[in-house]
Parts: sequence; structure tokens; C-alpha cells
Amino acid sequence: MAEHKALMLVCTVIIIGLLTPPVLAVQKAPGDTVLFCTAGGSQEHPDIDGYMVVWEDGRDGNKDIYSASSPGSGERITGDPASQTRPSVSGDYIVWEDNRNMSPDIYLSGRSTDTMAIADDPADQWMPVVHGGYVVWYDTREGSADICLYNIETGNETLLSCSPVTQWKPALSDDYVVWEESTGGGDIWAYEIATGNKREITQNGARQTYPAISGSRIVWEDYRNGYPQNPDIYMIDLDDPSAGELRITYDSSEQVSPAIDGDLIAWEDKRDEAWNIYICDLSLGIEVQMPVSPSGQEQLYPAVSGNRVVWQSGRGGSADIYAFTYTGIAPPDTAFSANVTDGPAPLTVGFTDLSTGDPGSWEWDFGDGGTSSEQNPVYTYESPGVYDITLTAGNVAGSSAATETGYISVQPVSPTPTPTVNVTPTPTVNVTPTPTVNVTPTPTVNVTPTPTVNVTPTPTVNVTPTPTVNVTPTPTVNVTPTPTVNVTPTPTQKPTSGGGGGGGGGGGGGGGGFAWVGPTPTTSATPTPTATPEMVEPGRLHLGETGLVEESVRISSSDGIASLAIAKGVRAVDAAGEPLRAVTLASLDAADVPPVPGVGAYAFTGYAWIAGPEGAAFSPPLTLSFNFTEEQWDAVYNDSGQNRLVVQWYDRSADAWEEVPTAVHPESRSVTAEVLHFSPYALFFEVPDDGAARVVAGGTDSQPETGPDPWYAHLIPGLLALIVVGAGALLYFRKENP
Repeated sequence: MAEHKALMLVCTVIIIGLLTPPVLAVQKAPGDTVLFCTAGGSQEHPDIDGYMVVWEDGRDGNKDIYSASSPGSGERITGDPASQTRPSVSGDYIVWEDNRNMSPDIYLSGRSTDTMAIADDPADQWMPVVHGGYVVWYDTREGSADICLYNIETGNETLLSCSPVTQWKPALSDDYVVWEESTGGGDIWAYEIATGNKREITQNGARQTYPAISGSRIVWEDYRNGYPQNPDIYMIDLDDPSAGELRITYDSSEQVSPAIDGDLIAWEDKRDEAWNIYICDLSLGIEVQMPVSPSGQEQLYPAVSGNRVVWQSGRGGSADIYAFTYTGIAPPDTAFSANVTDGPAPLTVGFTDLSTGDPGSWEWDFGDGGTSSEQNPVYTYESPGVYDITLTAGNVAGSSAATETGYISVQPVSPTPTPTVNVTPTPTVNVTPTPTVNVTPTPTVNVTPTPTVNVTPTPTVNVTPTPTVNVTPTPTVNVTPTPTVNVTPTPTQKPTSGGGGGGGGGGGGGGGGFAWVGPTPTTSATPTPTATPEMVEPGRLHLGETGLVEESVRISSSDGIASLAIAKGVRAVDAAGEPLRAVTLASLDAADVPPVPGVGAYAFTGYAWIAGPEGAAFSPPLTLSFNFTEEQWDAVYNDSGQNRLVVQWYDRSADAWEEVPTAVHPESRSVTAEVLHFSPYALFFEVPDDGAARVVAGGTDSQPETGPDPWYAHLIPGLLALIVVGAGALLYFRKENP
């Protein structure tokens, strides 16, 4: 018998563990939401520090940097006719990416300093972040993309030599610089400013990208549980490395582009079908995840400072900046009432919860040993007495109790008296009849007088009837609540891009939820043959006096697959730095494609094109698109095992292929990439790890973690354990008791 009890206990523990949900579903975050910029045009890519908000603004045509400390139209910071984008703010300083010198440079402005270029090398510098007295950005002056750390006070620069990294924003705190390197498919690295020590933070074979940092806490977008879809948010504390990596989100949809400050994390989340901004207050636990302002409009690029969150709502010309002030969550203010507080037993009482603060749990103590966990229970008191009532209401922040002493008074039942019936008997009445008188006619007549008869009247008898007592029992009503079913729609992909500054991460969802791939050069010693492309009619560019493209242009290759979009406002120059007047795009035969290394992490799909004239440069980047038929897509994407597709450009000076930011769109059978320079471009797919020439950190596990999609997935290991335990126990008991 004892063995059976032990087995039942083990099984019970397993079942309880299986049924415990990993994340607590809560409603909208408490706080206030405002439209921050009320001017016309587009407002995008915000950042925040304290009350100061900065953003890139398109109200005057080209992008400018604006700032404001309260809702309104904002103050213009830049006035150059070229585009200024990707601002970051900290204290008195604002930095941004500036294209006035033909290639992107880093500029700084402050309340006590004039606007100045702090990085104007002819190479590209982009994605700046300022924090305290330092600025960091991506820098290609050494040939590959490195991290540059700049001391504002001294003007000193420190280049953090890296393997080629993806072209997305680094992050900065008082003590650390963090970024993504392409090792192991994409890992997070950190540099300690005081010591100069550099170390690898993540070592998972999948991609980790778009880091953000606050103090010693780093958050990032992680693809270990599904690539290229279903990324999650992870966190690690550099001051507590033994705690390891902490998974923040478990929802089966996409969560991208995290930002953090103190205990508050914000990110883009697609669990509600449209991209919405969600937050997690670490002081309440990672289970508490709340949308700040649920909407059908896309919400992108969150940035956090203290208890304030800003983001971009919408895209392009309709984009606006919104701000949210988080007021936090406190335990409920508990109160209740009853529909009756006294009466004879049995007394049925309906209780009503009047608590505020969005409680999600209730515990009632009715004072006679009875309890309930319903919000508004009905309870019957069977015995006379005076009872104290206590309600404890709880939410994600805690619980509070309210007690009413002597609140319910139940009186004993009064006995019903037995009625008395008095009956008066009916008396007997004797009547003497009148005698018959015979008269003989004689002279003398003797008359006998008639006697007097006395009649006693019959009395009236009053009978008191026995009353009938009807007792109606009080019915007990059992109410079964209707369950709520939450349906998580199947997420669709959207391209990702960079996020807000000051410690905000990249902006994965902001670009659409796809996995952007950064430059990973693959070298080859094989001589490069001269390509003989199939030429098409060149696309003419109309340039204004400032040297910028005045009319948008799109050209296509003759095979109908590739197309190149050159937007209005792009600066276009040839290899000599002169204004560019015409462009071409042509397909390449496989024999004309520069050789791909024999051993590597990528395989050529057979599709390549050349954009000309070679050496031409553009700022900001152009969009190169590949659109395939269903048959072509099956060969490129499905037949490759759905490995990661990536576009690479051929750098003739380095005799190497190098990745460019790439977005894959399976639903439309297309691939898009960013183009900064004209050269051969080709489509590759990533080869699995076996024999691939790429670095994967030792001791990593590239298998996806178990998540809640589908909903029953986390039950399977426990059910298997339950079966094994039950079978083993059964065999053991049979052996002991044959």
C-alpha cells in the first residue's frame, strides 16, 4: 500500500508540473499613452533619455533630426540638405548618421557644443549610439566592419577589432560595449571599457542579434527556437554570469528588437497578429508581459528610459512617434459587499468583489470554516452565529486582504406554536308536546289550561381551524464560468531593421521580422575571371543640383528575376566620386561568376547578376530584389532544405564574397538585399555545420529549445516520464509481491 501511495505522489508531482503555464497572461500595461509628435510628414526611429526624445523627421523632404521634451512639433537640430538619420540621445548629447559628405559619417551636437563631425573618414560609419561620455558606431576604415569607441572629452578613438559583423546598431552602457559578431551564426560579444577586455557572451549555434544593454544586463533577439521565424527575447546579467541566459518570451509568434533600462524591457511582439510594443517589468517577474497600447497599426523601434517608452507607429509617410509612461502595478485595494447580512438559519448570502487594481485571484474565508476562490461566490450559513468575513485579492504585484468583523449574523430558527382547538358540545333539548283537548258541549264547561313550553335555543359553536404552514426551501445555484479560449494566429514574416538608441537593440520587427544577415567575407585564392554579362538598356538617373537622385528609378534584368530600386534622395557616385548618370543590371552565367571557395559555409544557388558600372557607390543603400516563379522558388528554397538564404557581393579588391543585409519572403517567393556598391551579386544558401568553414563556439547546443508551440509540446516529456515511472513501479511491485 505504501508503494502505491509513493507512486501516486510521483505521478501527481509530474502532472502538476506539466499543467503549470510558463507565462502569465495579463491585460494592457497601466499607464498613459500620448501622440508625441503632432507635425506632418514622417517621424521615425526614436530614442529617449529622461524626458528628451529625438527622431528622424521627413516633414521637409530629406530626413532631419528633431528633438522635444514634451509632445508637440519638436525642434529641428540639423539643416543640411542631405539626409540625417538614426539619432541617439544621452544627457546633453545627440549623435546621428549623416550623409552630407557622400558616405555616412557620425555627427554630434550638444547644448554646450556646436554640431561637429566626430567620424568623417571616407569609409562608412553608421549606427551611432551615445551614452554618458562615449559614442560607439560601426566603422569600415580597416576594410571590414569594426566597432569604434569614441571618448567625447578627449576625442580619442578605440577600434575594437572584430570578425565581420552585421550592419546593425551596437549598444552602450556606463561600463560595457556590446554588439553582434558573425561567429557561430551570430553571437553577442561585450567589451569592458575600464579594462579593455573583450569576451563572447552567447555561444549558441543559432543567431543572436540586436543587443541592448542597461548597466550589466544585456537583452537580445534569439533564433535558437526557430529560424528564420519565431525569434524570442533572452537576457543575461554580466554581474551574475552563474545565473546563465534567461529566456524572457515563450510565445510561439515573433518577438524582436528589444530595448532595456533598469527593470523595464520593451520589444516588438506579433502575438496579437499586428506588431505591438510589449513590456516586461523584471521586478514583477518575467511571467508578466503586457502590451502598452494594443493597436492594429504596426508599432516599431521601441526605446526605453526609466518608466518611459517611445516607438514608431506605422511606416513611411504615415509614421508617427508615440510615448507611454508606465505607472507600475500595485497589489489590489481589496473590498467587498453582500446582498444580505443577517437573517435566520439557513441564510444564503451573495458576496460581491469590489476590489480595484485588476485582481486575478480571490480567496474568501466565510468565518465558519467555509472558503471559496470564486470572484463573486454564493454561500449558505446552516448554523446560527456571528461571522467574520475575509477576502484576499491578488494580482501580479502581490495581494492584500480585507476583513469585516461580525459582518454576517445568523439567528436561530423560532419554533412554530401548535394551535389549540376548543370545541363546545351541542346541548340536548327536550320538548313536551301539546296535549289534545276534547270539549263536550254541556252546560258547564271545564277548561284545562295549555301548559307553557320552555325551549332552550341551540348554542353557536366556534371552531378554530388548524393553520397550514408552507415552507419554501432556498435553492443553491451553481454557476459554471465559460472558459476563454486564446487563439494565437500563425505569425507572418516581416523584415527587421535597427531599433531605438541609447541601449535599445536593433529593430528586428521594425524591418519586418525577417533575419537580416550581416557581412561575413569568405576569401578565395582562386583567380577571378572577367565576367561577360548579358547587357540590358541602362537606367538613366536624374540628378539635382545637390547631386541627389530627383526621381525614383527601377530597372530589371533581362531574365525578369532581379530588379534594382533607386529611391529619390539617394546620393549616387561612380568609382571616381563623380555624379552617376546611368546604371545597368544584367544576369551572369554560372561560368562567369567569380569562384566560390571550395569549402565554406555557403552554396551557390545558380543565380547571379552584375550591377554596373562597377565601383559605383550609393548612400543610403539601394534595394536589390529577386522575384522567383513557383518552380524556381521550389528549387532555390525548398530543395535546399529551407536553409538560410543570403545575398553576397563580390569584392574584387579582396578577392572575396561578402554578405549584405538580406531579407527572405517565402510568402511572396522573393529575396531583398541592401546594395551600397556596384559589383557582382549572387544568391547563396547556408550549408549545415558538417565541414563548414565557420566558427561555432565549443560546447554549444544548436538544437531548438522546447517552447509552448504547439500548446501541448511541453506535456510530451512529462507524459513519457509518467509512463516510464508507472511501468517501472508496476514491475517492481510485481517482483516484490508475486
